[in-house]
This record gives sequence, structure tokens and C-alpha cells, in this order.
Amino acid sequence: DEPNKIYFVKKGFVKLYRVGKNGRDSVLYLYGPGGILGIRALTSKDEILKHSADALTDVEIITLSRDDYFKIVSENPEYLVDLLHLFIQRLNYTERKLEGFVVKDTTARVAYFLLDCALRFGEKKGPTTVLPVPLTHQRVAEFVGAFRETATVALNKLIDDKVITSERGIITILSMQKLEKIAAIEDGL
Repeated sequence: DEPNKIYFVKKGFVKLYRVGKNGRDSVLYLYGPGGILGIRALTSKDEILKHSADALTDVEIITLSRDDYFKIVSENPEYLVDLLHLFIQRLNYTERKLEGFVVKDTTARVAYFLLDCALRFGEKKGPTTVLPVPLTHQRVAEFVGAFRETATVALNKLIDDKVITSERGIITILSMQKLEKIAAIEDGL
């Protein structure tokens, strides 16, 4: 699509990614209900889409044209503060993800990714938290920058340690505290 729209995820899950020179997807972010895509292209001067997005589930997307977006923002400048918060949130996420690639092993990166998903999208079911987006081993590998086999080893370790369960791609967090410890969260999300 042309970078002349902003996309609001009303329902479902979408991954934002870029295909590398080696042909592998480098997944950058998972959007769920309430997520907003297209802001960077909408607000940049070059108006070039640098990433692709794929629906991971059935989705319902609401679009808003560039002109309508700027009209709303000009009439409601307080929305710029919300936009700034959104940019800061994504910058913080990106910094933590980059730090994870440098200083954390794959199990810690997988734990961090699952913790982030649980905090943003998780559905509490008694003492557990269910992730509403199906996550295959390959999909987890794409999000944490690992090979599928390595992600499988990490997921199996979390299962063996009774931190999570996984059934047909649906991951249930059994212990958020154990997951936080493995993810080595020091400064919080």
C-alpha cells in the first residue's frame, strides 16, 4: 500500500517485519488490538514504507487517510502527546530488544518476548495467563532473531521448567514471576 494511510488494529494480530538480504524475515514488532501501523511512513518526509506487515490471525483494520489524520491532529493537538508516547514506547521496546541480542541467550530472549506478549495481550485465566495469538516455534524464532531449532530448545526448556505450556501454538504462562526472572527484567516493561 501507499504510505498515505494509518492503520488501526481493531481485532487480531499483525507482525511488522523486513525481509533481509538473506531472504529471512526480521520481525520487529507484534501489533494487537489497539495497535497503530503506518505512523513512521505517514510522518516521515520520504514517505517510503520500509517494512511489511502480515496478519497472523483474522484481523479487523480501520484505516484513516493521511489528510484526515493531519486534520484531526491539527484540531486536537493533544493527540500529538499520545503520538509521542507511542514513539517513545516503541523506541524503548526496540532498545530492550537490541540489548537482548547483545547480552541475553536465546532462552532469555524467548522469555522476554513471551513476557511482553503476556503483559500487552495476555488473558488471565486464574493463576495463568494465556497468549491469544498462536505462536509456532518458527514464529517465536522470527520474533527473537533465532533459528527455529534454537527457539524450540528454548521453548522446551521453559516447558520443562514448568514456566509455560504450549498446545497447538497456544502458549499459557504458568508463572509470570519465573518468566520475569528468566527474561532478566531489571528495569521493568
